[in-house]
Amino acid sequence: MKNQIVYVKGRLESDLHKELKGIADSEKRSMVFLLNEAVKLLIEKHKSAKA
Repeated sequence: MKNQIVYVKGRLESDLHKELKGIADSEKRSMVFLLNEAVKLLIEKHKSAKA
């Protein structure tokens, strides 16, 4: 099945934005990539907590 893109609009605290931007710049990654990775980690953590 092909991955579909879902657009999400939300708010991020300014200090979290600055930290994320710094990480993105240092790792030469986009903030979108890092947010996707963070969501994946949260989902995995949630799944493993249920098991």
